[in-house]
Amino acid sequence: MNQTLDTVTQPELWKMALMIGPKSLDVALYPPLARDEMIWHSYAYEEPTLQAIEEIVYGNPPLLADYKSVVCIIDYTPAVVVPAEADAEQAAAIYNATLGEDSDEDVALYGCGEGVSVAIRQPRQIADFITRTFFNVKMMSAAANRIAYFRACSQKGTAVYAPVEGDRTRVVAVSDGNLLLANDFAARTPSDAAYYIMWAIGELGLDAAETPVYAGSIGMRHSELHELLSKYITSASALPMPPLRYRGSRATLEAPFDFLILPLCE
Repeated sequence: MNQTLDTVTQPELWKMALMIGPKSLDVALYPPLARDEMIWHSYAYEEPTLQAIEEIVYGNPPLLADYKSVVCIIDYTPAVVVPAEADAEQAAAIYNATLGEDSDEDVALYGCGEGVSVAIRQPRQIADFITRTFFNVKMMSAAANRIAYFRACSQKGTAVYAPVEGDRTRVVAVSDGNLLLANDFAARTPSDAAYYIMWAIGELGLDAAETPVYAGSIGMRHSELHELLSKYITSASALPMPPLRYRGSRATLEAPFDFLILPLCE
């Protein structure tokens, strides 16, 4: 459900988040008061090129308002988990080796809790446009935010989290706050999503009968996915609702998962 962004009358009191994804530029506006609701909108494109992003930003005046703060979440390039002590050069070497690439382009590092960071590539032209257009913008990694959030959710015990949005299933496994696995899969059907979740459980040697799995959408059971998982997993539930700092509604639950957890990751 796309919402209208131009209803905000005092943007200097609101916070804005941009998220550059593989198929859309998503935007969320966070209210200053808890009684108000977050507003979000999705702008589709074929691929995240500089031209596509420029056209959306310049063609929609509410995006250029003077907000209290702006963050830009990167979710359109592969992310690789690296040791927290790795410097940029070491992280680039790990990144290239993991993805089978041979590039001298820099990688950006984002922390996601003790012991690990996430390395991503941020194409220079797009990164320069964002930093030039939005004053004092803070760049973030969607993968790093998700890992940090799920690690905080499982400080005791082991759990597998698998938010499903569109044709993407992200699987994050955590034990006592420690990251066990994080991966992003192209899953076009509930069967694909269930396969990758079960693969992760098997790869880690976890007990499917004892390990809680939270999958699908926040607060809502994905009927076909949970029906498939229930054949093999004792505890398969919807993703828990994160504590919101603003009024929630059905439209809120339909927002991208990364927007709902963002205030907890800043």
